[in-house]
Amino acid sequence: ELPPPYTAIASPDAGGVPVINCRVCQSIINLDGKMHQHVVKCTVCNEATPIKNPPTGKKYVRCPCNCLLICKDTSRRIGCPRPNWLVTD
Repeated sequence: ELPPPYTAIASPDAGGVPVINCRVCQSIINLDGKMHQHVVKCTVCNEATPIKNPPTGKKYVRCPCNCLLICKDTSRRIGCPRPNWLVTD
């Protein structure tokens, strides 16, 4: 199942600054000056959150340890770089 499209939202509390909720801890991530990136790092939980769809031929997979992985869209077995984890898509 594909994740929902990643679109930034503007929070009225942020004064029109683009923000998105972290996909791990739900904290608000300020996207000001980061819109050229595909993913941003949460300052609360230090995990990555996508803000754009993956590049052509790639897909995002979130490991059970919350590590965001970018891999080929045809990959079936995906190894997490963190110790003791293996993601099977």
